[in-house]
Amino acid sequence: MKKYLRALKGYPARILQIYEKDWKKLLYLSIFNFAMMFGNTIGLSIATSLLLKKVGISSLPSMYIVNSISIIGISLLYFPFITKFKQTSILKNTFFAFSIIIIVARIGIFFHFNWIYLLLYLAATLFGWVYYTQFWTLATDICNIREGKRVFSLVVSAGLLGGGVGGFITKATVGTIHTSNLLFIWSFSFFAIAIGIGYFEKLVLTLPEKKESGTLKKESWRENFKKILTLFQKIPLLRTIGMTFFVYAVAVYLLDFQFN
Repeated sequence: MKKYLRALKGYPARILQIYEKDWKKLLYLSIFNFAMMFGNTIGLSIATSLLLKKVGISSLPSMYIVNSISIIGISLLYFPFITKFKQTSILKNTFFAFSIIIIVARIGIFFHFNWIYLLLYLAATLFGWVYYTQFWTLATDICNIREGKRVFSLVVSAGLLGGGVGGFITKATVGTIHTSNLLFIWSFSFFAIAIGIGYFEKLVLTLPEKKESGTLKKESWRENFKKILTLFQKIPLLRTIGMTFFVYAVAVYLLDFQFN
């Protein structure tokens, strides 16, 4: 019996290359990626459904443009600002804010503010964008390159599973629960992430504070932007990745419009 237990215990290390020191980080990242994808799948489905029903499909092309401009604006304003703070604190406070915004949107729907459907759809896209950039920044902070190679594929799988569960629950409950009431599930998932980040940070991981040396010059967002452009000019791989994401975004928007 002990032989089989030892073999079972060593299975993750042999097959998945997951070792004992990896489990805490794997658990931490997988739970939050699952919860985020679960909530945002429900949220984006609801936001899209309400937009098409209340505003009409003709609004989608304009919303795609607004989404793109908003993402650029968020990248230029939000990301340089948050580099001054601890990554986990940023994620925790951001998701608290997200959960409150969703509740406010539900109140707006109750009072029949039609413009709320446009903002809700925009928010669903921005929530996903902010999450992905900040989550993977956090993941690379707490995992070194070797750990990332072992752990990240499973973390992504947890997110895909969360998205699948979110889609299943949306389909199963939308007939019995009013579509707009599913916003409470979306809000709760983000609130749970915010609570969980603080809890797991104390229980599972001790993440180092990022302290900048007093001798280092603080760079403005313009200087950061110029530095990024310089990197794109010098590194062909970055240009290739950028073009790949550009084509991907075009394809996604075209397919989204056609299927809707």
